[in-house]
Amino acid sequence: MHDHGVVRSVPAFGYRVVDPYDEIEEPRLGRIEMREDDAELTLARGNFEVRIDRKSGLVSQIFSRDWPDGILGAGKPLGGLDMRRNRALERFETVNESSTENSGEFAEFVFLREGRAGSRIRVTYSMSMLHDALWIRLQGENVARPDPGLASALGLAIRPGFKPTKLLHDHPYGTSEVEAERNRPRKYPTGDAWSSPQVLEDVVRPFTAASFVDLLETDASGRGLLVVHDGCQQFQRDAHGVRALLHSYDLWDEDHYDNVFDAELWLAPHGTLSPTERMRIAMENNLGSPRFESFASALGGGDLPNTLGALEVDAPNVLCTAFHRDRSAAAALLENSFAAGALDPHVIRLVEFDGKPAEVTLRLPGPIASAARTDLLGGVLERLTPRAAPAPFGPAQLPWSALRFSMRPHEIATIQVDLEFGRHQPLDPAKARLAWAAANRRR
Repeated sequence: MHDHGVVRSVPAFGYRVVDPYDEIEEPRLGRIEMREDDAELTLARGNFEVRIDRKSGLVSQIFSRDWPDGILGAGKPLGGLDMRRNRALERFETVNESSTENSGEFAEFVFLREGRAGSRIRVTYSMSMLHDALWIRLQGENVARPDPGLASALGLAIRPGFKPTKLLHDHPYGTSEVEAERNRPRKYPTGDAWSSPQVLEDVVRPFTAASFVDLLETDASGRGLLVVHDGCQQFQRDAHGVRALLHSYDLWDEDHYDNVFDAELWLAPHGTLSPTERMRIAMENNLGSPRFESFASALGGGDLPNTLGALEVDAPNVLCTAFHRDRSAAAALLENSFAAGALDPHVIRLVEFDGKPAEVTLRLPGPIASAARTDLLGGVLERLTPRAAPAPFGPAQLPWSALRFSMRPHEIATIQVDLEFGRHQPLDPAKARLAWAAANRRR
């Protein structure tokens, strides 16, 4: 995100220098149109449209290319928040609404909800800047403590117009179906966490999702509603959909309770999606959130190019989940260790999500002194031979190298490379002292 738009042509694991006075790229999906009347508010962009009841602040319908008649059922609006406090159901009612002044890439409607005892939750509706998805941001302020346990937690019900036949969720390095057909017991203390008597709560059909849950109309090849989240992993299944748990009080925390919270959800109605596509949508929405964005101001000087990326993975069903320099001295002491013969080994972790074999071409900038597929401890399993490759992005004259190898279905592959462009550059102590002295004189 940028003050005036979204910069999209940023290479993978890389950067792009942006002049704030330059014109930012036009949004790939177009600009958001905002419409208002006495009863309804609308966000529209191409075939994607969100309608919000103005009085209640609840989403009445979401239309998309794959769901032209809408994905929400009649009488099942989206966005209601409730929790249990003092053994009574407490709902949050809209007391105020506002909006951005103009339509555009950051168009949004904001509703202030209030509960009892001064609880306030700000709910912001917008659209994902990268995908056709409703973007919901929730900010809780002075939220009164709910009754303990997951049954009393603050939650948001997500109930499409169809009864989900299957639920898919993600977990570390994979996706799979989750049934969530059984209740599960959870134990709590009644006082001191270590010495007090304990009680059991019967948690209704719980399940977790690392970053998304997909509610499917028929099966994995059919239409559905992909729900991406930013870290609120706890869900409960019900007869009509799921309930996302946003905030709770846990007796294991004794007297500790945070009365503020932030949460984000993206709801993307879709047609057929592969597991890799689901993971990519979840990763891109989360990494594109303003809460996780940072940027540095460039002061000029130096000889770095204006744009540069660190790698490119050429395989439709493989994603890179980690890339870092391995500075562990102990790794070089292990038997058959890649680090033993490398100056500054870099670790790249690739995951095949679709359950299919993959022929992978991994491109990296600059010469590669050595490369290998390794186990998780860095032991060499297979040596890889780098070959010269054209630059996929950045300066065309910059040399790149390519590694080619195969991956098995669902494989988590660890590739280690001695990347010459990524080697540690030690500071000159004399120059460092002079720079420190000059900086302190200026102060």
